[in-house]
Amino acid sequence: MEKRPIIIDTDPGCDDFFAIMMAAAYEGFDIRAITTVAGNAVVDVTTRNALDIAKLLGIKTRIAKGAGSAMMHPFDEPAAFVHGLNGIGQVVLPRSEQKVDEMKAWDVIYDEACKADGQLELIPVGPLTNVAIALLKYPDLKDKIKRITIMGGSTTIGNCLPYSEANIFHDPYAAHLVFTSGIPLVMAGLDITLTALVPTDDIMKMSEDIKNKAVRDTVVQLAKIRGNEPFHDVVAVASVIKEDIAEYKDYNVEIEYKSPLTYGRTIVDTTFTTGKAPNCRVMTGYNVEAHKTMFADMMRKY
Repeated sequence: MEKRPIIIDTDPGCDDFFAIMMAAAYEGFDIRAITTVAGNAVVDVTTRNALDIAKLLGIKTRIAKGAGSAMMHPFDEPAAFVHGLNGIGQVVLPRSEQKVDEMKAWDVIYDEACKADGQLELIPVGPLTNVAIALLKYPDLKDKIKRITIMGGSTTIGNCLPYSEANIFHDPYAAHLVFTSGIPLVMAGLDITLTALVPTDDIMKMSEDIKNKAVRDTVVQLAKIRGNEPFHDVVAVASVIKEDIAEYKDYNVEIEYKSPLTYGRTIVDTTFTTGKAPNCRVMTGYNVEAHKTMFADMMRKY
């Protein structure tokens, strides 16, 4: 099997742990890099988490540190009440001795895009700051990326403001730059990822198939901490692995980055009233049973 080159841009993050875990379990991926950004925690913490997660899961790849704040404002305080001060619910991972890449995240994205000859896929599951900086610094990057599959946005409700989802809300101007880049985009929005629940009891049962004790213990701890809440970021990775796990429609999506009332909203033109051409393939449905099967299959890989 010819492996697909990907970069996971992430802010680990309990959700991010399982997204990285699923990507690493899939034999069809060549994980060229994991790049980090501030989001669920400050960037030094998310970078440390990425290093330690890679060690735990046996991933050998570049880990590159990215943006510590949004493009137009300082980084908001992380949601410690959701993710804990260390971003992963205070779970302590075995410490990796791997060094952070000498290049910044946006430079690594460009470097790997050049190497991949137009086949690189990006899976950002945090704020889009690193991707936006890469696009500004390297104008030709837009012609070197095959596709970007984003966990972020929503066609309906939000979780930071009534209509604003967290990953977009943390840096809406970066999201605006990505959504207007012309690169093929897929959006796994909050309205869809909320449906992708794998109950805690099911995860506990699935975890019995994990042979690696350290991985099993971490999965159990994170599942208990998260409770019966979806691991949103996994949906983006699952859809890249198995495209037909979701239903999609092509819509024009714009990002509100000025209004305080709807700051960070993804304005999805589902009624085609603007007359603007679609710029994003938006998830409109999701096969939750297939998602659960992929979750169980993932566990057996470890």
